[in-house]
Amino acid sequence: MDPKQFLARFKSLASSLTAAQIATLGVAFLAIVVLVGGSALFLGSSSSSYRLLFSDMDAESAAGVVSRLESLDVPYTLQEGGRAIRVPADRVDALRLEFSSQGLPASGRIGFEIFDRTAFGATEFLEHVNYRRALEGEIARTIATLSEVSGARVHISMAKESLFSEREQPAKASVVLSLKNRNRPLSVATVTGIGRLVAASVEGLRPEAVVIVDNYGRPLARPQEDGVLAGDGVPGERQQQIEHDMARRVVSLLEPVVGENRVRANVTVRLNTQSQEETEERWDPSAVIRSRQVSAEGAPGGAGG
Repeated sequence: MDPKQFLARFKSLASSLTAAQIATLGVAFLAIVVLVGGSALFLGSSSSSYRLLFSDMDAESAAGVVSRLESLDVPYTLQEGGRAIRVPADRVDALRLEFSSQGLPASGRIGFEIFDRTAFGATEFLEHVNYRRALEGEIARTIATLSEVSGARVHISMAKESLFSEREQPAKASVVLSLKNRNRPLSVATVTGIGRLVAASVEGLRPEAVVIVDNYGRPLARPQEDGVLAGDGVPGERQQQIEHDMARRVVSLLEPVVGENRVRANVTVRLNTQSQEETEERWDPSAVIRSRQVSAEGAPGGAGG
């Protein structure tokens, strides 16, 4: 239709309407604008309230995470063909620790959108440094959400590849935890979960290469030659408890002499798990009875007639 004809028809229609009809149309148009704008604002706010939990997962790992989220009644959305999962932003940190303590996901990495805006002209080295710093900061904030931890610092040494195998350097990490109560050590499950969380965040980092200490200098987890984190499992839990008890005894003995909060004790214990003591009792049902004794007792008297 010709624009001039459309304009003429519009003027003719407007001139035929009463003032009340024009006011009604204006209110209806304003309501439509408010409704559309409110819907867009709601959709934008709802999408921004979700954060990336894990990404780059295979189908099996994604299925395990989804199953666990459904059992916890946590809403989620899938992206990247099911390889990435987003959850409510206020539950991201707690869920990462929950999944890491259970060894989930088996593949993938923790996602964060710090580099949605990259500075123009930044060099590759600067981007690498910023990425490491951002990763350290996000992991530290996640760990600090634990009820027993007041703060955390994370230091990561990224893996360095080389054409020569002897010059390659594996990824390493160290974590310093500020505990709220020095006399209440973290459980072995929590320490193991923190180590797995850090390892899942850094490409090529193995859990046994993560060193965890508290702000009093006590090692909570340290690398082992056999590839197992100290503090992981029943022997590790026993070792940690013995070290903590001995360090506490040293502090309690010296503090009355040198003053309160002026003593720090660090105890390292090696347990010998190769030897064990067993007590065994056996009973042979086919053995011959050497002696038998039977005793019987009866009450005097009989039935009355």
